[in-house]
Amino acid sequence: MVSLVTSRNVKECNLDRILNRKASSKQTQPAAANMKRESKLTRIFGITEEFSTSDKILSIVLVLWNLGWFAFFVVVSIANLFHPFSNVWWAQFWHMYIWMFMAISIPATIWFSIGGVIDIKDLFKTLGSAVRDDTDDGRVVHVPEEVDAEPEMVLSQAQKAGLKDEKA
Repeated sequence: MVSLVTSRNVKECNLDRILNRKASSKQTQPAAANMKRESKLTRIFGITEEFSTSDKILSIVLVLWNLGWFAFFVVVSIANLFHPFSNVWWAQFWHMYIWMFMAISIPATIWFSIGGVIDIKDLFKTLGSAVRDDTDDGRVVHVPEEVDAEPEMVLSQAQKAGLKDEKA
């Protein structure tokens, strides 16, 4: 919202250039041709082509689980209006509900913890071997499209445009 309100006659940016993408990495086919036909069910469940088979199964199970509990809530609420349940029934329900969720949450917590530790180890291994570009200071400098400049050239053009160099 702030950028929409405060933007002043900003030129269009070449995002591929800003992100240092090479021309050869662009897809030759249009994006619509690459997309597979999705069913309505997969769109409702939020399943995309990036999902593995196990991700799809897990997503569908979770949505159905939540829909089942919602249906249970509606049925029990309506039934309770016409024939109120006893305190014993509610106590048994909550006893079962709490134990069921404990039985589900403990293995899920262990599963997520193991996966998190593995991912953190991979992150640190990747960070340790990553090649860094010392000339990249994070700024976005608008450069004419026809110039395929080196970082030093971009910096000198930015200085000519009146941008300050924090390193100087």
